[in-house]
Parts: sequence; structure tokens; C-alpha cells
Amino acid sequence: MSKQAILIYCIIFLLAPQCFAERLATLSKNSFNEHFSSVVPVSGNVLVGAVYSSTSTNNKFFLDTTNGISDFCFKVSSINGTYISENDYKLIESTPDKSNRVYIEYPTKFEKIITAFNINQLAPLATTGSCDDQRYQHVLLSSRAVNVDDSQVLFMISSGRSEVFMQLKSATGKRIKAKCERLEEGKRTSYDTICEVPASTMSEDTYNIKIARRKNGRSLPATTFTLQKSINETHD
Repeated sequence: MSKQAILIYCIIFLLAPQCFAERLATLSKNSFNEHFSSVVPVSGNVLVGAVYSSTSTNNKFFLDTTNGISDFCFKVSSINGTYISENDYKLIESTPDKSNRVYIEYPTKFEKIITAFNINQLAPLATTGSCDDQRYQHVLLSSRAVNVDDSQVLFMISSGRSEVFMQLKSATGKRIKAKCERLEEGKRTSYDTICEVPASTMSEDTYNIKIARRKNGRSLPATTFTLQKSINETHD
């Protein structure tokens, strides 16, 4: 899709959200894979979501990434396990000198259901590469709003009924300790813990993250991954 086509699209639809992002992520396949049911199989992954906090509760998603990313896997899981989606995406409309905010095409059939989940109840997770090969995860941050000023970065975690500790380490050696809190209310099938870090403290573009868990005095296997984010964002 050319820049001229996107401009025409925006005018027709009265400044749709993709107009506020300089880049667009489209589905790699023709079909959109999502499921809503009272019983949904859970992946068992420790990290379920990574998202900027916001007051927005709509069915629109954005990605914070650098221009080096071309393909990514995007999963969305509700905390109660009733909704899940998993799709491969490709990025177009790269504009290196402007915003790194990407609008994610998300043609859901369950708009009202997704909108009803608040920021703590819906876990988006973007990882580089294909959904079929996630052995080496590089996590990207997503959001449900264009403007993420003064926000927190939330990590949704399936603890396995354990105590969770999380630490970020930058390439320069700076360490940030996340504040982790167990969720106590409602059905918590997909995840039960949220760790948060003020976005303002994450001033570098790459962090090595370690999630440690302790249950009944015994340490469980740690989960490690690399977080990639842009550091030259612009906000509308």
C-alpha cells in the first residue's frame, strides 16, 4: 500500500487510527486466526503479554518497533482464557525519520468482546519472526492507544501459582527491577501476575529480561528474553 493510498484511506474514514502511525502491519496470510469460547487451551508460556498501559479499551493495536523489524508474530489472550488470537504479520510503509509507531491490522469478529476487556485483562504479545518458530524470542512492545506518554510497561505473566521476580538489564549494564503483583480477582486462566516498569525509566532500545519464580521455597526455571523498543518515538 503506497503512502498516497493510505492518505486516501484516512480521508475516507475520517482519520482512522492508521493515519496516526507512520507504518502499517498487515496479515501475512489471507485468513485471520482468532477464537472465542468458554474453554480455550492455554499455551503454558510464562510470558503472555507485553504492553504499554493506557485508558483505551478498544479493539485497535499498535506496535512500538524499530525499522529493522520486517516480520512478527502477534498473539492476544484474555485473562480469563475465553479469547485468543495468533497471527503472522509483515510491516510496510517504513518511514525511518518519523514515528516508529505501527498500526496493526486486526479484523476481529469480536470487537465488542475485546473492547470490554480493560488494559489489565487483555495480553498482547508481539515477537519477532514467525508464530511457527518462537525458540529465540525477541519481544516487542504493543499498545492499545497511539499516545503512551506517562505510561507503564506491563508484562502479563503466568506464574504457576508462584512468587514472581523480574529484572531488566540494558546493554550498558543498567538494571531495572520491576514491580510484580499477583492478581486476585476474577478468572485467571491465561495469566495471574502483572509486572510493571515506568516507561520513562526504559531509555535504551534493548533490554535482557529475566523472570524468576519461586514456589514453596523452590526456584522454578527462569524465563529469559530480549526486549526491543524504539527510543526515538513521537506521540500524537
